[in-house]
Amino acid sequence: MGWWKRTAEALATLLRKERVERELDDELAFHVEQEAAKLLRQGAEPEDARREALRRFGGLERTKEQVRDERGVRALEDLIQDVRYGLRTLAHNPGYTLVVLMTLGLGIGANTAIFSVVSGVLLDPLPYEDGEELVYLRQSVDAGDIAFSVLDIQDLREGTHAFEEMVEYHGMTFTLLGEGDPEEVATGVVSHNFFRALGTAPILGRDFSEADDDLGAEAVLVLSHGYWLRRFGGDPSVVGRTFEMNGKTHTVIGVLPPVPQFPADNDVYMPTSACPIRSSDGFRETRNARMMAVFGRMADGVEVETAAADVAAAAGRLRQTWPTDYPAERGHRVTTSRLKDELVHGARPTLLVLLGTAGFVLLIACANVANLALARMTRREQELAVRSAMGAGRG
Repeated sequence: MGWWKRTAEALATLLRKERVERELDDELAFHVEQEAAKLLRQGAEPEDARREALRRFGGLERTKEQVRDERGVRALEDLIQDVRYGLRTLAHNPGYTLVVLMTLGLGIGANTAIFSVVSGVLLDPLPYEDGEELVYLRQSVDAGDIAFSVLDIQDLREGTHAFEEMVEYHGMTFTLLGEGDPEEVATGVVSHNFFRALGTAPILGRDFSEADDDLGAEAVLVLSHGYWLRRFGGDPSVVGRTFEMNGKTHTVIGVLPPVPQFPADNDVYMPTSACPIRSSDGFRETRNARMMAVFGRMADGVEVETAAADVAAAAGRLRQTWPTDYPAERGHRVTTSRLKDELVHGARPTLLVLLGTAGFVLLIACANVANLALARMTRREQELAVRSAMGAGRG
């Protein structure tokens, strides 16, 4: 029988205690009478027969206690008695109660606060649609990480099959002109499929289309939700307005929802064709012109290990085709990891240390409360000894 079922039965018995006790008394009395009648038939005197029957049962009260123990009622009664005693003790000693509550409150509060942070960063999924399918690509040599070039990204897109989307990103700071004072804005320069890969749709207007990435396309912008509120007061008519940036007219085509931004907080986003550096001929045609980050969304049913092997194979082909640009002797490689792991990689050790520290604080708090309880119990040793000698409980 499961512990929960035994507990439920014990609780039901306790709630019907008077009735159960009467039934137990009746049942024991019946068995005693049957045993006494048996002894009478064997020639015993009535008084002797009843006394002998009771003796064979070992005492009615002891038998009752054994039945209660078997039903689990005794343990539940002891628990309720201990709780009542604890509450009574706390009520009669407000100073002691206050110290205990403050000590436990500090320990539990610290753990709750730290665990909330740890849960949000390490345990909760990314705030994007099917965030577990997002992966981060890292290009590196033995000396350290290196960014991706336009040609790197093109070759990886064409040479891999494990991805539904492969996205590029880099951050810039540009000056936005129009409707007020000039303002420097943090700008995310992204490929057209950036928001689609994240599963994020604008709340106003539209996001980038494939045509927006074409060289010579009209320059457009998508505003972050925070910048939209801060600069334009949440005015929906901002969609369609034009602003000057980098000597070009840019049209606002959309506003993002209030979701956490990746990989950095930006005021605005522009397609790759609108960035004067990214769209220049020299930058697009040079393998060593590297400044982009790359992440991707895996295709349905693809595991991260499969995606990593696919990317590694494509990187191997790059080393064979362009050994100077991708030097194997310098340890060139392209690795793949879950985006969640990449984002928390730097914070994980610190958060785990904080969580361990908070747990240690709770342990100290519990030890302090235990010492207080032990000190109180030491003062009651004589009282408890008297109670025990009289057969009474400690409550």
